[in-house]
Amino acid sequence: RIKGVLDELFPGSNGTATWGTVQADGAGLIGLELFGTYADCICGFPLMAATEKSGMFPLMEAGSGNWTGLAFANPNSDTAQLTLELVGMDGVVKATNEGEIAPMSRSAAVVGDLFSLFVMTPGDYVRFTSNVGLAAVSVSGDTERSWMSALGAGE
Repeated sequence: RIKGVLDELFPGSNGTATWGTVQADGAGLIGLELFGTYADCICGFPLMAATEKSGMFPLMEAGSGNWTGLAFANPNSDTAQLTLELVGMDGVVKATNEGEIAPMSRSAAVVGDLFSLFVMTPGDYVRFTSNVGLAAVSVSGDTERSWMSALGAGE
């Protein structure tokens, strides 16, 4: 069992590391990523055993004062071609955002910033597709820091 804060496990990495890869010999790993602030919120999600080429995340930011952020990590040796679609409850694509993620890199943004020209309503969601498997997570919360939630792409 290994447990600790990033800077304790990897001295000097706090503020400089953006993500990491965990590997082990044997039957596999079970783990949990926890994050947040010391005084306000804490959130977590299970470590992902597999990457995903497609998926969807519900939007929690449609209400006033709420936000949803998305993060994608590319653990591959090829560049990821990532397409994000803002989809309405009726299944109609409202907007599309395309980009690249370099090998062994990540991309993260708040959905409201990615689709700032469009009104997000309850029931909307973000659909993603990529040419390579990505580790993806959605994190939501409110600006008052009274709640946070996280959802991995394979869940």
